[in-house]
Amino acid sequence: MLGAERPIAVCSHLKPDDIYHIWFTGRGRDRYWVCEDCAPQYPTLTESLKEVPDAFLEEFGSEEGICGRPEIRKRPTNLKFTHDRIELPVSGTERRVDFVPNMNTDGDWIALNTSGSIENVDARNGEVRVVGYASPPFWIDENISLCVSPDLEYGAVYQTFGERAHVFHMHKYDSMDLTRGTYCTKHSHFSIAFFRENGRPLLVAATDWNRLEVFDPASGDILTKRGPNMTLKNGKEPKHFFGQFRGQLTVSPDECRIVDNGWVWTPFGSAKVWNLRDWIHRNKWESDDGLSLKYLAWRRYHWNTPACWVGNERIAFWGWGADDDFLIPAILVFDASTGEQTHWFPGPEVRREDPPSKAGHSMFFDKYLFCVHDDHGTGVWDIETGEHLHQEPSLKPIHYHPISKQFLSRTPDGIQLSRLVQ
Repeated sequence: MLGAERPIAVCSHLKPDDIYHIWFTGRGRDRYWVCEDCAPQYPTLTESLKEVPDAFLEEFGSEEGICGRPEIRKRPTNLKFTHDRIELPVSGTERRVDFVPNMNTDGDWIALNTSGSIENVDARNGEVRVVGYASPPFWIDENISLCVSPDLEYGAVYQTFGERAHVFHMHKYDSMDLTRGTYCTKHSHFSIAFFRENGRPLLVAATDWNRLEVFDPASGDILTKRGPNMTLKNGKEPKHFFGQFRGQLTVSPDECRIVDNGWVWTPFGSAKVWNLRDWIHRNKWESDDGLSLKYLAWRRYHWNTPACWVGNERIAFWGWGADDDFLIPAILVFDASTGEQTHWFPGPEVRREDPPSKAGHSMFFDKYLFCVHDDHGTGVWDIETGEHLHQEPSLKPIHYHPISKQFLSRTPDGIQLSRLVQ
């Protein structure tokens, strides 16, 4: 059923199997479908329009372009941001290349230094102390990323758009090196994320272009050992064949589900979500073809899509449209348990990844949806109504601390911490 996505009318030139362009009127999300010849005439709409039944609409081909934009709804509020700048000490030529929130505190941050030192940054006074050290078999620079376990016992540094990751214990010399091979790695994030299961820190990471495993970082054991999932040497496909590239991983706030923002040849972006507990305890193939595995946003030539969890049951993705060439700024919200899109709304702008350079996080949710763009700053949106509530043009954070409710931005001499107030 097309429902709210149904066009008011279609161009009379369209015939079954013809591709079409969506023509937004600028009133709400009202739209027409027009042919390839009429689309370039925008904003002059063809007079040759007709209403058709849903059954006829389903006979058309694919969406191949967008004209105009839907209406962006706004609601006046008293929301604003406060900002505190903190100067951080610098040692020689060392640089801090990534920050993540320290979830064991009410506002501290964990920083990765080019020397390999892992630092705790006190958000109150800028005091820095070393809490660990990483010695990866690759150089640490601006394109290396950091993630840490929720209990801060383990960390991982990895080539954001590369082949390798280095997992280490914060207080011991224990470590292990991981690789996902060399096949097309430059096109997607290295797949890696920590989570807890019954209080135990575990790690999900890519071990090949199309394969993820769950590791116990304390022992290095793989908890999801299983047979092959790619074409065998005899040319046959195994029972659990999986021909998709893994991408950036995002764990739900309750640590029960995980999103994989990957892709598949054509190429299409292929985001998917599944249950972590089912994967560990019920079905080692859950990440490949399990019952909880649900496919979400599919777009031609578009992956590494900015996304974030909206509570424990829903996921928000950026971009509306069928192809990267004509995506419009918008948010799509999906139900993680069914894979169904619940709603979408136009307007939010975000950073776009430009591999191999990492862009920093672009979407955060905490009561409101926050969308970050390097030219337009941070927008605040109502996730349910789709209304734009506030814009802070100068605020361009790279991370968010859900306990202190502060956004972290880089400054020439340290960091800026920002908080939304009303």
